[in-house]
Amino acid sequence: MRNLKKTCLIVDGYNVIINQPSLKKLLKPNQEDARKALSERLQNYAGNKGYDEVIVVFDGQSDGNKAEEVQIHKHFKQVFTTTHQTADAYIEKFVHDFNEVYRNIYVISSDAAVQTQILGSNALRVSVREFIAEEELLNKEAEEIAKEHRRSQHSRDDFGSRIHPSVKEAWDKLRRNEK
Repeated sequence: MRNLKKTCLIVDGYNVIINQPSLKKLLKPNQEDARKALSERLQNYAGNKGYDEVIVVFDGQSDGNKAEEVQIHKHFKQVFTTTHQTADAYIEKFVHDFNEVYRNIYVISSDAAVQTQILGSNALRVSVREFIAEEELLNKEAEEIAKEHRRSQHSRDDFGSRIHPSVKEAWDKLRRNEK
């Protein structure tokens, strides 16, 4: 049965990392750093977009017969496919198996075959380029909101700065018991 309250974002992790220059730089020295940076960005993105669940899939990292799932927090997990399974295959199977469970499943991947397959299963595709552009826009909006909040906090002053100077002077005299 379809859960009309939940949306899921599933991401081809290495596909995003390879197509995002700042993440790609992190890949060479240490794959874990690139995966961690992507996960942090996706958590922010998902929070801003309102996704209920996020799954990031990385190719061929598990030695067993089954993909390894790592729950980062309640609504965010990483999946490491077996050495014989690609992230693409995992994503396609997930979309096929769970398309009746979620209101919407969004897939971030620039792999043409994945995009074609998931569209046939009623999932929604987001190219890596679209994700990057939308993430940058969301970050700019968040920065503007933070700046406005800081401005309003700094401009907020005590009551005395908002009253007419003659009234303030009269109150000061009363406070000091002057006539």
